[in-house]
Amino acid sequence: MEQALSAEIQGALVDGMTGKVTPKPQKVLKYVELAWELLKEGRASQKQLQIVCGGFVYCSMFRRPFLGMLNKAWSFVMDLADDPPVVKRPIPDLVRPELVSCVLSHLPK
Repeated sequence: MEQALSAEIQGALVDGMTGKVTPKPQKVLKYVELAWELLKEGRASQKQLQIVCGGFVYCSMFRRPFLGMLNKAWSFVMDLADDPPVVKRPIPDLVRPELVSCVLSHLPK
């Protein structure tokens, strides 16, 4: 029986040589691209922010120190709770740096 040096488990890549588990690069890039689009537009709906921030939380599960990077963003998501789903509000100045930090810290090396 031959053993594999790497595997994919529940959307994560497992490197048997280093013992590291990382999110799939395609998945990370998807959230980076979505966040970049929101930053360029400068406005977002609650659903858009939930998708982007949720994706970054998933990616951060593999690098625990990053889990606290979206505190202001999640507060803004909660502020949007009473808005209709199609309403987009300007992304606050305190949320923008959090999104930029997530984009930069999750870019593939």
